[in-house]
Amino acid sequence: MALDAWLAGAAPLNYTSLTLQSVGRRLSDAESQIQSAGSPEAPDRAGLIAAISRLSTAVAIAEAGLQDDDTAKVERAQRDVRNAISALAAAYAKSFSPHR
Repeated sequence: MALDAWLAGAAPLNYTSLTLQSVGRRLSDAESQIQSAGSPEAPDRAGLIAAISRLSTAVAIAEAGLQDDDTAKVERAQRDVRNAISALAAAYAKSFSPHR
């Protein structure tokens, strides 16, 4: 939402940048927690970690685009963020679905 607002000219650069930095820190924390959790379902955990890493990378690229004032880079990163969120949702569903 912050990227949508910035691209529409409705959010200042500083606010959007700080929001992305906060999201990046939270993603890093989540990835660390999942890595440190002992789980017998390592493939599911690996999928979650990969999805979080993909999302984290997209957020970092969006932040770089903001700092460069590169609207096209931010728009590409925004698409990557959306795709990464979908991948994370799928990995989460797989991790927490009942195994047969």
